[in-house]
Amino acid sequence: MRRNGAWGYIDTEGTTVIPSRFTSADRFSDGLASVRWREQGKASDPSGYIDRTGRIVIKCDGDDANIRMTAQRCQGKFADGFVMAEVEIFRCADEPGNPKQYPCKGQWINRIGFYDKTGRLAIPGPYWSAGAVSRFVDGLAGVQVFGTNQKGFIDTSGRWLINPQFDQVTSFSEGLAAVRTGPAGWGFINKRGDFVIPAQFVSVNSAGFSGGLAAVSVDGKQHGYIDRSGRFVIQPRFKDAGPFSEGLALVCCDEDRLRYIDIKGNWAFDLKLSGTVWTDSFIDGVALAELERGQLVYIDRTGRIIARRDDSK
Repeated sequence: MRRNGAWGYIDTEGTTVIPSRFTSADRFSDGLASVRWREQGKASDPSGYIDRTGRIVIKCDGDDANIRMTAQRCQGKFADGFVMAEVEIFRCADEPGNPKQYPCKGQWINRIGFYDKTGRLAIPGPYWSAGAVSRFVDGLAGVQVFGTNQKGFIDTSGRWLINPQFDQVTSFSEGLAAVRTGPAGWGFINKRGDFVIPAQFVSVNSAGFSGGLAAVSVDGKQHGYIDRSGRFVIQPRFKDAGPFSEGLALVCCDEDRLRYIDIKGNWAFDLKLSGTVWTDSFIDGVALAELERGQLVYIDRTGRIIARRDDSK
């Protein structure tokens, strides 16, 4: 919620629970949300994570460590107690290979690690770029070893549970993860690394299974939904298809408009949506949706507009 140029948080009844005092604010995930705020004497807005009371529990502007989570990258979402973020290592240019205390004349080395809820780099990796790393779900995260092309899954201690062997991976969801290896395409494995749905799909939605269904495509053009046996229960007929949340999924298109479907593939309500950037999944019965001309509204699961969002103030 934005009010008088600042962001805060409301509950599902519209009651303010965290006053508007942030210059930017993200949704809560795993009990924490990334925010920015103004601070006297600071050239740029500090950033960090708040809990559900609005208390800042992690500040991401430390400047005295060789390895640290920085303000510029303090924006990921926590899952299973960890957040994936870039790790900065400052190595002085005149002494290659010798880390020194920041600031120094050095270079930035890009790699990925996992931070815990204290802001500590708990799993340093190193892992490859963010696009090759998934969030933790049920104690497992898909990662790619720095300097290699193969991906596997680690536990929360950083130990390999499924060895690197895949070209692409997604997070686990409902006990299964989508993986791609070789020309066969995408399939789904269990937590032992065994294929339970053979590799056969050209594309899968990265969210995987939700509500017992996963959005996939066999030709890259038409998307539908399969169950955990790999059988299509909603036949491919959509240009694109998102994950189910609270019994509804966002699909494209009906007369060039986004719409929600139910688990039987029927239109959930008559409201047609125009945006692809803002329209979101349902959380606690509410979703942010974009109408014509960029108008942002909050809707309930019946398609009723319950509030309007104005970012201009």
